[in-house]
Amino acid sequence: MRRNSLISYRLLPIIGSLLLLSGCGTKTPEEGVEAAQSALGQSNYDAAIVELKTVLQQSPKLAQARFLLGKAYFANAQYAFAEKELERAKELGYSVAEIIPLLSQVYQRNNTLVGLQNLDPSWTDLANKEKVQVGYYRVQSLVELKQTDEAISLLDELIAVEADSVYVELVLAMAEVVKKQSINSAIGILEKARQSYPQNRDLLNFLAKIYMSNKQQRLAVETLQAYSDIAKDDLEAQFLLAQMYVELEQHEQALPMLAKLLQIAPNNPRLHLLNSIAHTLNNDLDAALLASEKSISLGFDSTRARLVASFNAFNLGRFATVVEHLGSIADLLPEGHSALNILAASYLELGKAKEAKAILVRIAPESHSYQNLLHRTGFALLNDGFSEAARELITDNAHYHADVAGDQQARLGALKLSLQDISGLLDIESALDNMTDKAIGYRVLASSYVRLQDKEKAYALAEKWQKELPASYEPWLLKGELALYKRDFTAAKSAFAEAIKRSPNEPRALISRVNLAITQKDYTQAIAESEALLTQFGDNVTLLKMNYALRKRHSDANDLLNHAQRAYTATKTPELAMVLVEMYIAEQNFTAALAVLEQTRDIETAPNYWLLKAQTLASLQRSEALMEHSKRWLVEEPNNGFAMATALLMYDEQQDYVAGLAFLEQYPEQLQRAQIQVLKAKFLLLSSRILEARNTFDKVPEAFRKQPFALAVEAKLLGTEGEYLAAEKAIAAAYAARPIVKHLLLYIEILNRLDKTAKGLALLEAHHRLEPEDKMVKVLLAERYFYQQPATAERLYRELLEDVPDNLIVLNNLAYLLKEQGLIDESIDFAKQAYTLQPSNIAVVDTLAQIYTLQGNHGEAVKLYKSVMKKEEGSTMVILNYIEALLKNNEIRLAQRELDSRQWSSEIDLDRIEMMKATFNL
Repeated sequence: MRRNSLISYRLLPIIGSLLLLSGCGTKTPEEGVEAAQSALGQSNYDAAIVELKTVLQQSPKLAQARFLLGKAYFANAQYAFAEKELERAKELGYSVAEIIPLLSQVYQRNNTLVGLQNLDPSWTDLANKEKVQVGYYRVQSLVELKQTDEAISLLDELIAVEADSVYVELVLAMAEVVKKQSINSAIGILEKARQSYPQNRDLLNFLAKIYMSNKQQRLAVETLQAYSDIAKDDLEAQFLLAQMYVELEQHEQALPMLAKLLQIAPNNPRLHLLNSIAHTLNNDLDAALLASEKSISLGFDSTRARLVASFNAFNLGRFATVVEHLGSIADLLPEGHSALNILAASYLELGKAKEAKAILVRIAPESHSYQNLLHRTGFALLNDGFSEAARELITDNAHYHADVAGDQQARLGALKLSLQDISGLLDIESALDNMTDKAIGYRVLASSYVRLQDKEKAYALAEKWQKELPASYEPWLLKGELALYKRDFTAAKSAFAEAIKRSPNEPRALISRVNLAITQKDYTQAIAESEALLTQFGDNVTLLKMNYALRKRHSDANDLLNHAQRAYTATKTPELAMVLVEMYIAEQNFTAALAVLEQTRDIETAPNYWLLKAQTLASLQRSEALMEHSKRWLVEEPNNGFAMATALLMYDEQQDYVAGLAFLEQYPEQLQRAQIQVLKAKFLLLSSRILEARNTFDKVPEAFRKQPFALAVEAKLLGTEGEYLAAEKAIAAAYAARPIVKHLLLYIEILNRLDKTAKGLALLEAHHRLEPEDKMVKVLLAERYFYQQPATAERLYRELLEDVPDNLIVLNNLAYLLKEQGLIDESIDFAKQAYTLQPSNIAVVDTLAQIYTLQGNHGEAVKLYKSVMKKEEGSTMVILNYIEALLKNNEIRLAQRELDSRQWSSEIDLDRIEMMKATFNL
């Protein structure tokens, strides 16, 4: 305090001098106005604004200063401020002749139509040049307000005015539009006027709009660009120009404009959609998808936005994202819309055949992709076990099959055969000679014979295949597989050798030797063969997985991942990285899996990357990294429910519910999921927004409310509402379905509210028997046993210290228990460890200080208490411990002051105070 006071006194003379000097240099209002006018003359608008604001602080009713400030704001493109100041100047009686021309321009820039409509009638006394300009602005406003008769009347008046002004031409053009509805005549007038006035923004703006209304897009764009080059403050025009560039597919011009606009308005969903379309035109699909999903997340949930997003997602192979977007708008699309093809194909890629079938009926059968989708859907339905649905699909489309190409007819036949429809075999056989690629026909027919177990026809087909395509290795593979079926290993080996002879570098042919060894149950040979092939085809995913499976099941080798690791190290491709990651996860080596995920370039493009990394981070309990990963995942796939749930669960773990709700608001589409609705209800509840929580929870589908997680949230909500019996029922059901610690803690909390502490203790004990190593339950049990069963509490605390030696609560409570038993030497060690961890914790300080007091070390006890004790903090018991330590340390006056400075009401505290007074003669 002394140092600060000395500095203040020393500065006083200097500050006084400065104040005197500043007083001497203050400008008069007249001087300020003059300085502002000078700054305006030099186009230094910021300096003029500062000068005039200073003047108006001294003389707020100085009309000239108000007018000049409005003028400076106008020149600085701050039109809202300009309008305010000019209107004030007008109210203060400033010259109408000077104000009206400028105010009309301000009204026009601000689109203040009513202001223009109600402009002071004295504007008609202006000079002709200014009168016609103001009049033009008024006509614009009247047309916008659909007051056509008044606009025509004013136009007639203005046409009679003679003036050397571009606005005479603008009035004439406006008259052609409003009175005669002659767009072409208006364009002729404006194009001629542009030759004389090429830089007039009002002319360019009018001409651009009239070109647009006349569907002359390219002329409109050129004119609007010229206008925007002048009117840099007109963001609406820049937005329109960017949109027109996109519509004309001129993405080179659109992209830089959109980038600038997005810096100004980063949360404008329409800008993000335009940006997405422009990136699509530029074939930058990742950026396009990101932009379209940003548009949707900001609330622009239009059909167009979702169509753009789905198009880019499909071309990037992100089929779940396609379904997210198109699934929400499919009902709005007309029958036969091309996007339905994309949706059906995406369903098939995701293994959702029944959903694909439902979309297929809305696709035009004559479309080029229909037959392909039909066959794919049929096979997918069959593979998923929906044979009746597949059969129904074929029957419903029988009349579209007559003229299909041979390849498609063969596929249709294979589908029929899969449904035990023997006519499918005839389809395939009749299609073979008409197929564009005979090899495909043979493959389909061969697989059909194998499926039918018609080995004779399969062998005959192999013979025919060999004759027609003698260089092909595939018929020999078929012969070899047929020989394996008969367990004729000699014939199989010979056939496979012929296949390899024809294609010595074809992995499928070479892998046949591995299959031969596996069939012969010679796993040592199979491993040797696969490893030998891996020296040649080290990046073959089939071989890598085959070798891993063989070694893991039939080999004692420790290093099961060696080939995959070498292949990955050599190329580091995303595909090989994901193979290696899957193997590491199977080995429970999540640290190694994470290293691969984080060190591989372009890994984010690999299938299952986002999900596998989330699982890996969760297994490693890397909460912060998992939060960041889920946020990036949502940027990539804004509608991915698993990504959103992961992010919200991380907010839940951090207990940052307000931030979690704010984050969720960025993705409104996610609230369509029941799980996300429940999480939102929980976050609202824990943010004390109880009514909103109830309203949100009540919207959750009834079926989902029976899930353990939802039952727990409902129990918490009911407890907050005071419905403890209903809350007990809900949490009991949640705990029974999923007996985890979170449910247990809430269960006990609700039981305590119902005065069922005995039941709560029994529940804790039962859970401890079920999960004897659960640390949280041990802590809770130890606290319950603290006074009633101190020996059991001590045992539990000692067990806990073996696992968590730095746990503050365990150390402090164990120290207290040992102190109470008189084991001072052991007690002080634990108390000091706790104090080292958190020296500002009053409970920790109190335990250590009490031990010092028992040792007679009163000075050290008092020192500890003083380091943390404040009048407002600590329980009365701790405060009295502090006062007693003061008394024992002979700090009588301070102890008395502490006693007198507080209000004591508890009978226990009052009895203890009386005892201290008697003991220490207070």
